[in-house]
Amino acid sequence: MRKSRRPRAVLRLFRGIQAEKCNLVYFITGGASSGKSLYAEGLFAGFGKTRIYLATMENIGAPEQKIVDKHRRQREHLGFTTIEISRDIGRAEIPGGAAVLVEDLSNLAANEYFGGGDVSRVVSGLRAVAQRAENTVIVGNEIFSGGFLYDDETRAYLELMGRISCEIAGFADRVITMKAGLPWVLK
Repeated sequence: MRKSRRPRAVLRLFRGIQAEKCNLVYFITGGASSGKSLYAEGLFAGFGKTRIYLATMENIGAPEQKIVDKHRRQREHLGFTTIEISRDIGRAEIPGGAAVLVEDLSNLAANEYFGGGDVSRVVSGLRAVAQRAENTVIVGNEIFSGGFLYDDETRAYLELMGRISCEIAGFADRVITMKAGLPWVLK
């Protein structure tokens, strides 16, 4: 069995993070490889017995399947129940008292935007999930903070992601951005 590539010291750093247990929504964001997922999983592991992982990557071929398989291996020892849901996240069945981790916002929005779905379902769906969950952790990406030139469709998607991130930060109880593997609490 192949071991996780995450260094043990980093895993220990975020394992057992003291999570508040009072029906909160956490929004964790940051750049690529900034430690968002690891921090979110450590936070999430501190929540109750029923932990639901809503995986939003759309599996459309071999490269995506490889990523999905890698993520499943990384989570298998954490006691999460994984639900693959790439669109219309509000329809996810969440048992009462469950904690929910949504990974990740950019995949969910891209699936709706580029897949001909309804992008309004992203924020409304996340609000619906949060209302049914005991605690909710949403992982986002700061993909819209780059300074490169993009085609019109990509620029429109990045602007959408910026608006969605602002909306989620507005209703989230805690907003944390990851920088160089360290959490910066904004709210």
